[in-house]
Amino acid sequence: MLLSKFFAGLFFPGLLLFLLLHPRYRRALARREPWLAVALALAVWASFWYRNAAGRLLRRFDFALGRDYQANEPQRLSAW
Repeated sequence: MLLSKFFAGLFFPGLLLFLLLHPRYRRALARREPWLAVALALAVWASFWYRNAAGRLLRRFDFALGRDYQANEPQRLSAW
């Protein structure tokens, strides 16, 4: 899964660079359809990015690095 993130991180900037440098395809960026597709993709991924920014992703990294968020929380007594 990590390799797919690296691939996407390198593929899309490379694609944009190709479209900017090639005169034939540069005209495609002047149309509205590619920008509508980008806006739709951002709208679809916005909830995922919000959830990760809210702390879910950072807590996973902290857990993997051996830091524990629950150590700072007060202990709750069980009724049993």
